[in-house]
Amino acid sequence: MTKKRWLTIFMLFIVLLSGCEKNNSDTLSDTPTAKDEEYNLMITNNSPLDLKSVVVTVVSMK
Repeated sequence: MTKKRWLTIFMLFIVLLSGCEKNNSDTLSDTPTAKDEEYNLMITNNSPLDLKSVVVTVVSMK
């Protein structure tokens, strides 16, 4: 792969990781909130992926 392609993949990875965060208390009351072990990834329509909205929930198994 070329350097440009690797850089593009790396930047996409950083953009996706920057959307990962724990839920906080500023969520709407009608929106179900995740437990402390769960993380949500939100990609809004401002993303370079041209997606309207994607939510990925990761649950840690103990």
